[in-house]
Amino acid sequence: MSIVFRVLVDFGAAPKPKKPRAERAPRKNTQKGELVDVKGKQTNEIAEEKDADFTKQLDHVIKTFRNVYKERKLRRLNYYEFVTDPHDFGATIQNCFCVAFLLKDMRLYLEKKEDDEFPYLRKLSKDEKTSADQVIDGGKPLQTNQTINTITYSKWQGIVHDLNLTEALIKPNEEK
Repeated sequence: MSIVFRVLVDFGAAPKPKKPRAERAPRKNTQKGELVDVKGKQTNEIAEEKDADFTKQLDHVIKTFRNVYKERKLRRLNYYEFVTDPHDFGATIQNCFCVAFLLKDMRLYLEKKEDDEFPYLRKLSKDEKTSADQVIDGGKPLQTNQTINTITYSKWQGIVHDLNLTEALIKPNEEK
């Protein structure tokens, strides 16, 4: 077995000029292990602003859920119908992310019974709400199950087609 390398050389070409290096700023003398504030005080302010925006988004999603729940007079709502934006895959992912936080915070409940094709979202019952409040106050933790939801672009397209979705239930939050 032999390997052949082909080298092309342009003998008439002028050599490439070297780019001058940018000068480095002088280093500050710091002790080993000493923290250096690189970004300044703005970092905490930006993080707090992002947290506030995300909290507003969660409030918008739960408010939308309650409105759809009341308008349709349902006992539960198809998870995929609620989170899917038929025109925007990225918005669907964001909605899934928000609903996951609402489930973790025990503001919504996700269930899938044996005869169900899809998982469904519902409000917590009074007993579940009481138990959730006790957990928040330091009581005995609720028994929970964890689920991993995988959604790909092709699965999203299939959901839009199968559920015949034409508009998103969760509209973009205009309050940002």
